Amino acid sequence: MIQELPIHEDKWANYYDEPLLDYVCKVANNFWMEYDPENQQPVGSSIPQTFASRYFDGKVDNTGKDLFCKAATPKNHKPKHRKFDENINDGQKEQKGNDSEEEESILDISTTLEAYRIDISKFWYLCVFLKDYITGETIQGVRIIQDSPRKSLEKFVNLVNQLHPHLWGSIYKTKGNAELTLRVGKGKKNKVVISDGHTLALIRDGINLVLNYPSDYLDFYELNVINREKSDKGKMVRIALFYKYMLWFLDSCTINKEVVRKSLILSTSKILLISRLIYILGLSDNVKFLGEGNETYLRTYISGYEDVKMNVDNKFYGSGF
Repeated sequence: MIQELPIHEDKWANYYDEPLLDYVCKVANNFWMEYDPENQQPVGSSIPQTFASRYFDGKVDNTGKDLFCKAATPKNHKPKHRKFDENINDGQKEQKGNDSEEEESILDISTTLEAYRIDISKFWYLCVFLKDYITGETIQGVRIIQDSPRKSLEKFVNLVNQLHPHLWGSIYKTKGNAELTLRVGKGKKNKVVISDGHTLALIRDGINLVLNYPSDYLDFYELNVINREKSDKGKMVRIALFYKYMLWFLDSCTINKEVVRKSLILSTSKILLISRLIYILGLSDNVKFLGEGNETYLRTYISGYEDVKMNVDNKFYGSGF
């Protein structure tokens, strides 16, 4: 089912062009492109070579390979027709008799891969690579770069500007609705809610003055360090990173609408596929990633970590920058 990665005579030099690592190279060259200082130009990432070496040394976790093969193998079943919509993203499915949720979701994966014309073997190596890379980033704890004060304040200013505030005499008039909530500790008594457009615009004006402060006050980054690798937040970060890298790859794939129509493919949802992969690869043993409405569950689970940045050397692959 999955083609074995061949051992080349010069296994370090030749994995730049190994076809089975095409997807690994594509993702690595987007996120971890390297730079040749002598020729002053970017060069291909060395990460695929490191991955191949780790794979042949038995250091890459293959958990989920059998389940993945079962999931990715085309089935001789006739799925119920779903009207094709290139923006399908609901993750809903009908129950079929007494099939378990896991089996039902597995039936969808092969058709989704087919819809995006994804090579199963290349995709498997991408999956285990991403899991290995993310483990290397987080194995000694998770260090997350938070937004600088400047970036956080600029986000607020940009949101208020979407209300198009303009002065009418001494009062700001705005279009649309907005709400600013400040909560200290727990409980309703320690909360302030501001929804008045004039007040929000005044706060924006004050922030614009603050943005002129010296950079020492505004441009530093804080690190949120989570030392326990198996903590709930650590799991959230690992799943969020997998989501980030895998979604980029799937967004780069072109869907074959004609194949979808003719094959009556059940789902073309990328989020649905990622959610199931999280369970298949053992990133989580929570069956909610397989069940009905799992797209909503995934988005809620990683809420606040979707654009997570790491400021840590990868234990397996070197610098994270």
